[in-house]
Amino acid sequence: MNGYSSCGTRKLLPYLSAIVLLIGVSLPAADAVVWQLGAFDDTNREFISYTSQEFRYNHRLTNMPGYDNRTHTYTYIVPQNGIIERPLFPGGISSPGSANPTWVNRERIVWNDDGVGMRVFKIRITSGLLAAVPGRVNKNVDEDSLVRYSLRITLADGNVTHMYLPNYMTKPLETSASFPAMKGSNSIELYEQSGNTYKRCFLIDALGVYRDDSPAADPVTLEIIPGEGFLHATIYDISRAAAAGITLYNLKPGASYSVRTSCVDFFDAVIQSNLFAVTGNERGQATCSLPMPSSIAGSVRIFADVRKDGRGVPLQMGMTNVMLRTGAVRRIAPLTEAEKDMSFIGLCGLAAKLTYDPYDDTEYSMDRVADYRAYRNILQIYHERFHSLRWPYLEKTQGTYRWDFWDELFAGEKKEGIRLQAALLGTPEWMSKKMYPDRTFFWDWHYSVPDMNEWRRVCTDVAKRYSGLITEFEVWNEPSEHSLYWHKGTAKEYFDLVKTAYEAVKSVDTNIAIVAQTVWAHQQSFIDELYRLGVGNYIDYPADHLWNDESLERRMRFLAKAGSNRGLLANESKSANYNSVERDEPLRKTAAADFVRNTIYGNAHGFLR
Repeated sequence: MNGYSSCGTRKLLPYLSAIVLLIGVSLPAADAVVWQLGAFDDTNREFISYTSQEFRYNHRLTNMPGYDNRTHTYTYIVPQNGIIERPLFPGGISSPGSANPTWVNRERIVWNDDGVGMRVFKIRITSGLLAAVPGRVNKNVDEDSLVRYSLRITLADGNVTHMYLPNYMTKPLETSASFPAMKGSNSIELYEQSGNTYKRCFLIDALGVYRDDSPAADPVTLEIIPGEGFLHATIYDISRAAAAGITLYNLKPGASYSVRTSCVDFFDAVIQSNLFAVTGNERGQATCSLPMPSSIAGSVRIFADVRKDGRGVPLQMGMTNVMLRTGAVRRIAPLTEAEKDMSFIGLCGLAAKLTYDPYDDTEYSMDRVADYRAYRNILQIYHERFHSLRWPYLEKTQGTYRWDFWDELFAGEKKEGIRLQAALLGTPEWMSKKMYPDRTFFWDWHYSVPDMNEWRRVCTDVAKRYSGLITEFEVWNEPSEHSLYWHKGTAKEYFDLVKTAYEAVKSVDTNIAIVAQTVWAHQQSFIDELYRLGVGNYIDYPADHLWNDESLERRMRFLAKAGSNRGLLANESKSANYNSVERDEPLRKTAAADFVRNTIYGNAHGFLR
């Protein structure tokens, strides 16, 4: 059973009428309800509590039988017809939240239907709690005039509609879509599709399916999907044939339409135009294939619209056209091994969360790692920071390591020719509970100062295991007096951590370089104390994260006196202007220019890589 409380429709009639009067929602008659989850009351208290905020974890959700923590999909089996007042269903849907393992990106609702007549699906998103992360600002989100991100709704008959979800909600939003009933099992899928970057979260007021034999016509939906010949996501090689697939839904069966496309370059010039004739099939769908232009490398945006009898057809969410941003690349000659060593550009994109949920790590998958490696190969990048080899995952039980995942991952990086920097951090729960029994921790596992004898042991064991596979060993992450990653730790304790790691790793393999963020701390006093204690004697590369011209100049002046060892690394930084949050096309172009400028400037003024 997926619901733990329900009641008959007759008893709910006065209640539903009151809701209609209070909030003005147009609800169908109670006898039209096939199923409904929750009540249309501008709250989502009826559902399983939901958040995608950073460093949060929903134990109840991850233990639910319908939740797949690998795909972040929740499948709900409707237990009975009628209104389910308290459904065991997540109260929200989102793109990923940083370090939150229990976000839900897709929701599937499955039910049995008698197959008589038409159905209407309705959903309402409440304005009560928009859980945007970080803070109240959805950074790096396109302005609505450029891209309208949406809740993608796949109906039981395979047709698709989109519910517009703005970045800032000031009132509840609802949408509906119709489909023919099918006898037997039916399903509807919801997908929040703004992607991994945007961290958007929306909370559900209520949703349901209703009988309606005179539904309003749904708008035409047009989707552009990278297809044959694309190398990774939206990137294609201009020396090889590539095509984007265009799919249309909710057409009139048997009716003729035309699809007009334009491919536009970085400078807004049209470099290719196409016109396709399509006819709606019996389900109101049609497809066509767009050959991608091969005349230029760089940004290529595809715009597409639909026309019928010479007139434009309104599309999903009130749009007149749909846009997809792609990248056209030209492959260059492979780099030599010496050139790979000298390269001053690397990535910090490989993470354990690409492969498995550490809270349920009985199995893992390298599918997303393979996809990431394909992208990296296109760029010919051979330096990678792995953030991170987390001790609480590696040794959940004292004295028992789990190596299989790390063995496969690191061996694969070696095969790819990657110069791998691996960060080791995190305090196992068995240790933190023993050392800090009265401390309340911010997250399920912790970043408190570890026992130095145990730390020496694990550093030694990791070095023995991965000698020859890792090039650089990074000690912890972002230490300072006020850092989440160094909870109540001091500069002296971080110095001890670095010194211990240096001695342990170098005792195994002197060729493994030691990296530490000795100049990252926001408190200069913390940095001064590290170098007064002699941390420069126990590192090969100091490292920094967020930087700008001014801070880089300060760091280089400091290191000129304190000693820069083998060179300063920026091993977790966007290198683009952080004030350019890329919310519209001009700002995206500014950010692209900033990236090129800052990468070259940083290398010329102090950063080794």
